[in-house]
Parts: sequence; C-alpha cells; structure tokens
Amino acid sequence: MIAGLLLACGAAPDIALVPPPPAGCAPTEPCELAVGVRAGPGFHLNRDYPVRFVADAPDRLASDQPEFTFADDRSGTQVVRLTAGASPVSGKLKVSWCNDEACHIDELPVTLTPRG
Repeated sequence: MIAGLLLACGAAPDIALVPPPPAGCAPTEPCELAVGVRAGPGFHLNRDYPVRFVADAPDRLASDQPEFTFADDRSGTQVVRLTAGASPVSGKLKVSWCNDEACHIDELPVTLTPRG
C-alpha cells in the first residue's frame, strides 16, 4: 500500500498529505510510502539533480529504493520503501528546483508514518 505526501516548493515549502495515508502498512510487513514534490509557480524541478529521500535512521529503509518519477516539469514522486516496523521514519527529501535565473538545492524535512 502506498501513502502520499505532497511537498510544494516556492518561497516557503508547504507540506500537505495528498491523499491522506490509508489504513494499511502493517508493522510486521514492509511498506511503501510516496513523497510527492511540486515546484511553485515560475519554478521547475531540476532533472539533472538526483532527487532522493535520505533517512535519519537508514536501517528502516529497504535496500531497493526506486528512482524519483517526474510527472511533469514541476512535479514528481519519490516512493520510499520501508522495512517492517511501526515507528515513524524521519529524513529529508533532497531536491533541486529552478527558475529562469538560478537553481536552488533544498533538503525538505519529511516524516513517514506507517499506519496499521
């Protein structure tokens, strides 16, 4: 089961659950959670920068993490595979976004919470 977060990049990133995490992700099984990111108006995601989730506790990450998927120039999704466990996993989504003048690299704080 995949739950989702949407991170919006602009002057100050907003974090909103889109859609809210469904019931699932039993603590005894691996879980996939999706982190979506969207650049604000006038910006686009930098396709030359490898978007990735870096966990504060990497032992909860499965070894086979999928690559970031671009939906369009402004948005995309990083699926994060977690090993079994009920505790939240905090970390940062490393992403680069640009306008016509410059590119910016951000580390957006994310907490992934499996729900049983």
